[in-house]
Amino acid sequence: MKRFLPAKRAMLMFYLLIAAAGAALNVVIYRYVTMLPEELVKMIAAAVWVLILLIAVIVIPHYFLHAKVIITKNEIATSGGFIFLKNDYMPISSIKSVSVIITPLGRFTGFNFAVINALGARILICFMRKSDLTEIAETINALIRSREEPQETQRRAQKTRRQPQKRADDHNHDHEHEQTTNNENKKSGGAGAV
Repeated sequence: MKRFLPAKRAMLMFYLLIAAAGAALNVVIYRYVTMLPEELVKMIAAAVWVLILLIAVIVIPHYFLHAKVIITKNEIATSGGFIFLKNDYMPISSIKSVSVIITPLGRFTGFNFAVINALGARILICFMRKSDLTEIAETINALIRSREEPQETQRRAQKTRRQPQKRADDHNHDHEHEQTTNNENKKSGGAGAV
């Protein structure tokens, strides 16, 4: 069993992005909302900062405290969510592919993702370290290969069992064709024989 947690750098980047968004909103509010009374503008700006503070204190920590990925021999389980906690389980036997998405500054920001695809389902793993995503992909791919190797061995064994039978059938068919040709030659009085 392997357990992976989200990158703490991603949480720091969320805090920086939220602070930048709050500053940008304040600039927009004070600069372009001049038609409203000054007291109302200050109240709107304060409301924006309270909302940003709630997001920074409740929503972001909630995600990073509860988010995790667990990979066992038989299944992958993920847990997380910004507002609501969501748990996903997927059997390894149903996984068809793994896509790893590493953003240009993903090493520094932690904004890296993996998409695990199955027939009719998909799991998105967010905000992981690059090394963890690589290990997740390698682990799942190794489990997929180990699952497919016995099936491939069985297919090869069945194919080799069929090939000797096919060769024998081809040989019998060639032999029948020769007999038919010889019989036709005999009936025509040996035409074609010199």
